[in-house]
Amino acid sequence: MLFSLPLALVAGLAGWSEFSARRIAAEYPPIGQFVAVPGGRLHVLDIAGPARKGSVPTLVFVHGASSNLRDMALAFRAAFAGEARLIFLDRPGQGWSDRPHGRGDADPAVQAAAVAAALDALDVEKAVIVAHSLGGAVGAALAVHHPEKVAGLALIGGVTHPWSEPVAWYYGASAWPVTGLPLTRLFVLPVAGSNLEALAQGAFWPQRGPERYAREAGIAIGLRPTAFIANGEDVTDFNICLERQVALYPDIRTPTVVLHGDADRTVSIDIHARPFAAVVPDAELIVLPGIGHMPHYVAPEPVQAAIRGLMQRAFG
Repeated sequence: MLFSLPLALVAGLAGWSEFSARRIAAEYPPIGQFVAVPGGRLHVLDIAGPARKGSVPTLVFVHGASSNLRDMALAFRAAFAGEARLIFLDRPGQGWSDRPHGRGDADPAVQAAAVAAALDALDVEKAVIVAHSLGGAVGAALAVHHPEKVAGLALIGGVTHPWSEPVAWYYGASAWPVTGLPLTRLFVLPVAGSNLEALAQGAFWPQRGPERYAREAGIAIGLRPTAFIANGEDVTDFNICLERQVALYPDIRTPTVVLHGDADRTVSIDIHARPFAAVVPDAELIVLPGIGHMPHYVAPEPVQAAIRGLMQRAFG
């Protein structure tokens, strides 16, 4: 297809994509600090909470696919301001975080190791991990491989198990170098960038998200070529990596709460939430009737209550 396009059109698409990527970077610059991890650095927004006797409660938020730390901060920052230290981070290759191992970072265990290293650098001994969507695989990997860092685990519409359903074609296409480079440098920004608010609303079905959600959450950051390719690699390779990870879930001993809308058509409650809660010894499953993939936006009360319950158990 690419070779049949007129050279002038290819040059125009490439130029527009480069211009758009630079504009996005200028519009959504880093809002946190950079923390060194093995091979690179993670972009982290660290909001200190009030000192408490004996400890400072810490919440760490892990975003999902096609996203970045602004998304989780938009949902949770105001709700928990003043209650705890809040740490929002860009997963490797997303937002402004490095992807030091290339496609090797498309493994929840590798990403969990980077998060654990960042928490060490930030002098965080233990935290309640709050993970959404694809980030749920990273949250679960933290509980499996770095239990000393996890005081509690909250998964919201979280991915935890391999799935057999085909993913959107552009994930696989972007992860394959032969198609990924032309796709991301010619078509993604002109096509998706022009209709991003409407596209982003699809994640909220059957509810609607906040007006200007995509803009406020900085979703356009994920349309830049390197981020889009990294996201495609994550969605493609996490599925394979989870085949190894699921066998370790019965070893998780941290208090865990699993929140999932039964109308979620992005991440299946039957493939992920129910099996995960069934094998983790100290897990509670909270099913949210009629709620889709974004309960932390459309049904915030039970989500926030569950997180506060974990905080109470972990920190008193």
